[in-house]
Amino acid sequence: MFFLIFENLVCHNLTGAEISIGDFLASSKNDLSLKNQEEKISFLHTTSPDTPFLDRVEFRTRTDEGFDQSNQRYSLRFYPNGLGETKAGEKVHNTTVESNKVHYDLLLHQALKERYTLIINVLNTLDLLELKKKLMVVYEDKAIVLNSQMNTPDFKITELIDAKDDVVKLQIEIIELENKLNTIEETMRLCISTEGSISLSRENLADTDSVRRSFLQISSLPDAENVYLRDSNYSKEIARGMYELEKAEGKRYINFLEAGYDNEEGGRPSDSISFGLGINLPFVRSNRIDVNRRKLQFLSAKGEHEDLKRSLEEKLRSISGELNKMFRQYDVLMEEKTTGGTESTLKKYMETEGINPITLLNMQESIIKKDLLIMQKQYEIYTKYIEYLDISGQLTKTPVRNYLSQDFEQIEL
Repeated sequence: MFFLIFENLVCHNLTGAEISIGDFLASSKNDLSLKNQEEKISFLHTTSPDTPFLDRVEFRTRTDEGFDQSNQRYSLRFYPNGLGETKAGEKVHNTTVESNKVHYDLLLHQALKERYTLIINVLNTLDLLELKKKLMVVYEDKAIVLNSQMNTPDFKITELIDAKDDVVKLQIEIIELENKLNTIEETMRLCISTEGSISLSRENLADTDSVRRSFLQISSLPDAENVYLRDSNYSKEIARGMYELEKAEGKRYINFLEAGYDNEEGGRPSDSISFGLGINLPFVRSNRIDVNRRKLQFLSAKGEHEDLKRSLEEKLRSISGELNKMFRQYDVLMEEKTTGGTESTLKKYMETEGINPITLLNMQESIIKKDLLIMQKQYEIYTKYIEYLDISGQLTKTPVRNYLSQDFEQIEL
């Protein structure tokens, strides 16, 4: 119904630039939320993934007696990393890089979902305004007719009062909708970085049957490349890597290696050179608390990932059930509209003699309210459909498509 009301969605300013729904969705790639993430990824690419084999190097000097420069001792002390620490550090770095790339994908996914929501909201608001204004004409006509019948025997003052109240209430609703439309349009302008007015083309807009066919083809389980699961999985892997790194740091069995030179006056050069070695006893670990903390963090991240997976599956089942219910409700409304509802009755009534204008207006009111129900049900289906695509991971599955178009055209992101 709603896609028949207007051939094009037109914002308040008819001179505004027209943009297709696909192009508006494609503006997701320029979303401001992605800029900071791009900087983080660029920074990580400039850092080295290699962890040095040495934790640190110290230069030491010591004077034993009276600051005598001829009796000075010099040494270099090397503190090596723990067994496997270099490899663990490299793994953490690489996982962090990949995690930030996936988080970029998640931010892009969320930006795309926001634009879908804006499109649905602006279309819904415009169609509501159109039907509410049609209803306003009926309400105003009813108030005029009732007012003209004030001196007739069948006149009831309460009916006139109710009719005028309906006009006022509807005026309030229309003002609310116009304000809502302004807010949505302002957000849309921010999305495409423009100050001028814009309008969305309804050309190739998907109808309810297209949405139904698409929904039936999508799995009721989260996609293997689901961006929410990928992001959560990398958080888990980083926690695992930090745990392995902490364990490797505890395997610093060689505490230090030292090479020294003592320039004591009168001594032989060969006697002036010395080497030292420090050993950490393996059964005494100073970082045991840190290892346990990292282990708990990893287990928590692992649990959160599994919880997210179950939660997504439950949400998909729930949304699937709601969509099936909505499709049935929509079918009932359309069946009533097309097989002898109020519109058919109105046509027959118009052919009779002695038409009561109030009865005629009541029938017109009924038709508009039924159109409102159909239109609202369609937008509920759109909203729930996009939510289903979001949770399943289908929204940004390659190739990315415009799921509000009849042919599901591809979007360049």
